[in-house]
Amino acid sequence: MNVVLWMYADAVSDPGTFSRAFDSMPSERQQKIRSFRFERDRRLSLCAGLLLCEGLKRAGVPNAEIAYGPYGKPYLRDRDDIWFNLSHGGRIAAIAVSDKPVGIDVEPIRPFEEDVLRRVFLPEELAAAPDGDRERFYTALWTVKESLMKLFGTGLSLDPKEIRVSFGTRVVARCARYDCVSLRFFTRSIDDHVLTVCSPYDPFPGRTEQYEP
Repeated sequence: MNVVLWMYADAVSDPGTFSRAFDSMPSERQQKIRSFRFERDRRLSLCAGLLLCEGLKRAGVPNAEIAYGPYGKPYLRDRDDIWFNLSHGGRIAAIAVSDKPVGIDVEPIRPFEEDVLRRVFLPEELAAAPDGDRERFYTALWTVKESLMKLFGTGLSLDPKEIRVSFGTRVVARCARYDCVSLRFFTRSIDDHVLTVCSPYDPFPGRTEQYEP
C-alpha cells in the first residue's frame, strides 16, 4: 500500500469543523495541537492528525500502536510492512504511507537568506541553481534533504551539508553516514508549495491525492 495524501489547513478553518475534527483526535494529538501558539499551526497539526488516521485506515491498521524513534520520528510498533511519515509547512499538511521506509517534506516556496543558503547547501548545489526561479529550486533542494533526513529519522542531528545532492537524469543524494544509493526522490509542486517523497521506489508507485475530511 503506497499513497501520498495532502490537505490545506483551511479545510478546518471553520470553528465547527475544527471542533468536530479535534474531538475525533486521540488525546496525544489533542495535546500536540494545543501546544501551538498560532492558529495556523494548530490547524496544520490537526490536519496532520486527520491524515494519519486516514492513512492508517487505508493501510488496514487504524488502531496500530505508534512508537517514536530516538529523534522523535513516529513509526508503527511491531510492524515492518507499513511505514509512514508526516510533514506540514505553509498552508499544507501531508502524509506518505508505504510498505517500505519513507520520508516526506512539504514546504512553501520562499526566499532564502544568504547565510541560510551557505549553512544548508554545498557550493556545487548552489551553483546548480537556474538563473530564474531560484526560490523554487532552493525550496525543492531543501525538501530533498529534509525528506531524506526524515526517512532515516535523524532530525537535524544530521547536518544538511553532510547530504550531497546532484542533478542529472534523476536526483541523487549521497551521505557518508547513511547508505543513500538505493533512495529515490519524487517531487511535485502544489500551488506555491513543493512536496518531496524519499523512498527506495523508482518512481514512487502510489497515488498523490488531496484529502478532504
